Amino acid sequence: MSFISEIFMGGAEGVLKGVKDVVSTFKADPLELAKLEAALQKTESDLQLGLAQAQTKINELEAVSTDKFVSRWRPAIGWLCGSGIAYVCIVQPIGAWVSINAGFLPPPHIEAAILIEVLMGLLGLAGLRSFEKYKGVSR
Repeated sequence: MSFISEIFMGGAEGVLKGVKDVVSTFKADPLELAKLEAALQKTESDLQLGLAQAQTKINELEAVSTDKFVSRWRPAIGWLCGSGIAYVCIVQPIGAWVSINAGFLPPPHIEAAILIEVLMGLLGLAGLRSFEKYKGVSR
């Protein structure tokens, strides 16, 4: 991989790191290099702050949205994962047992790993939401 592609691969942060690496290869006054490095660090922190502020603004807009899709997607995913896990743990094994005894095809098998992974993530988020409600910062 070339030096240029390494610089641009990390987006804006990669460019800032690349500039820092290039500047560090020059023989210059250590005080000037320290000033330049401080300016690069300030630029990087300003970039991180801007990204965090943009995400916060998006979160605020989603929180006040009256759009049903925006406000109900998490519960819908929770219900889908919960019903999928119920199928995998209860319906499919009982259906397989009945199909063996009754002589018809068993119900299809669904991979539960992805359902459990998504549901655990949602439950973790639900825990944070409960904490927000407890602290009184929710709407």
